[in-house]
Amino acid sequence: MFQPAREGHHYQRRKRDYGQHDGRGRGLERPLIAAHAERGAGEGVEEKISLSERFGLWVSFYPFTQAEYLTIVAQWLSWFGVAPAAIAAARPDALVWALERASRSGRVAYQFARDYAGTHAGSV
Repeated sequence: MFQPAREGHHYQRRKRDYGQHDGRGRGLERPLIAAHAERGAGEGVEEKISLSERFGLWVSFYPFTQAEYLTIVAQWLSWFGVAPAAIAAARPDALVWALERASRSGRVAYQFARDYAGTHAGSV
């Protein structure tokens, strides 16, 4: 927790450093916020890339195979209470769902399962 510095202390914030004060001797950091807001979103991406290049660390998320994707869909459907026979019948729909979104990821599998369980709630 920040505590205001005593008079003459080298950590004391001065009015000329931060502009306005809040009445307790601490500066309102508006100039810092404004300077941060002026940074573009591209600079943040560039900063992350430069850090990964500096330390040699890359985190990659590879797409699932079709079998892995269908296994995850089946797990989500069973979690939503869909009957095993309906899960087997949903496999072609799950593949079409993934093709339409050009992705076989856990998020896409979850979205399909939610949609399928919601639209087939009375029949499953």
